[in-house]
Amino acid sequence: MTAKARRIFEKYNPPAGVARAPRGRARLRKPLDNYAKAATNLYGIIKLDEFVEIFNCQIGEDTNPEEVKMLLLPWILEDGLYCFYKDYLVHSTFIDSDFDFVKPLARNQEGKPRYLPEKNLFLRHALPGYEDNHQYWWDVLEFMEKKFGTGDDVFSCSIELKMLHPERLTEVFPILNEYGLGFQNLEEANEFMRLLTVAKNNVRLWENKGYTPSELRKLAEKDAPKELHFVPLREILPDESCPCGSGKKYKHCCSISPARLPEKDRILFYDTWLRLLDYVNKKEKVCDYQVNFLNPAFNLQSKLCLIRDRLWEKPSFISEYTLLNPALTKEAAELLRAWEKKHVRGKFLLLEYRNGTAIMMQIKENETPKLYAVIGITSTISETVMSAPPVLLKTVLLPFGDRIIYDGFIVPYQISFGLGARKMFSEQYEMEKLKHGILTKL
Repeated sequence: MTAKARRIFEKYNPPAGVARAPRGRARLRKPLDNYAKAATNLYGIIKLDEFVEIFNCQIGEDTNPEEVKMLLLPWILEDGLYCFYKDYLVHSTFIDSDFDFVKPLARNQEGKPRYLPEKNLFLRHALPGYEDNHQYWWDVLEFMEKKFGTGDDVFSCSIELKMLHPERLTEVFPILNEYGLGFQNLEEANEFMRLLTVAKNNVRLWENKGYTPSELRKLAEKDAPKELHFVPLREILPDESCPCGSGKKYKHCCSISPARLPEKDRILFYDTWLRLLDYVNKKEKVCDYQVNFLNPAFNLQSKLCLIRDRLWEKPSFISEYTLLNPALTKEAAELLRAWEKKHVRGKFLLLEYRNGTAIMMQIKENETPKLYAVIGITSTISETVMSAPPVLLKTVLLPFGDRIIYDGFIVPYQISFGLGARKMFSEQYEMEKLKHGILTKL
């Protein structure tokens, strides 16, 4: 731990704060320590009041955050496997970063349910390296050892792949190449990726509050519409590879891309769009929900998606809304008229990112495909889709002045394309680009 990190650590875990436990309460130190190890191993971070609630419920005690701080502080200063940071209990890995990553993780966890197994299973997570879905990783390692042998390089590569985030599977083969490992045929490569994907979908993640991606998807499906607003599962860190597939670091690529609406236009979009959806919902009684105009991010996307689907079933709702609201600003009225007349709904192939702008080709039977240059709203489309091209997706393109945006809902299909398909897409893309160009406005 650096001197700077030590100073910050001791600010929230002060040695001077060590005090004698009240009579009869020292007995809670050991069970609290086990619960703290389990909680931070499983969640990375947890607010103290939530930690106390879990402990009291499963142990049948009546402690509080202040007492927990007093009882655990001596053990934190001695072992350092977890620590306090403001009103959080956090894993020790956050110390060396001066707790910089606590806030991004808290944002990624926000709004997600917490995985909370029964007491005995919960406490197993206090054990170093415990995993309740380890068999999936043994399958991956066994496949690698059968193919490449049992050398140190194979084991080290498997560990690096294990640490790779599920959203970064495009980096798998470059990592294998670094270790001099490669498959001789496509069948072996596909089987390995299948095993790896299964393992990644069944690993418990801090940003999912302990749920695996598979478990979280199943929970979401219970209350999900037919189409979901696709949002990033986590914040992209500056030094990570950019999700657009450029090979550059995120901080040098899409994080500084202009391919999104500026703040003024973003406010105009959400104010106009959400008030339109609210009108459709009240008229059609799609669902029992009040659209939040003041804080767009607080809206339930599953509810908005249901209303949005009803709107595009009958775009003339837009004319009705405009006529009933003569006090609309000129900008909003022009946007609404353009959305009704010029929206493009359907399936698209996302073929390329150009400085963050997504180049999409519409897939429509018996029609010449068109290419569209689409920008994001609050984020670039690459940050929203989190996959390198080509990606098959469903959305609705909207005009916004002399730019093309989408209606806030993108539904990527979980389909991967082989070399033959990629070559065909590339050839078709180049041909359409030469014949008709790329549309930058509707």
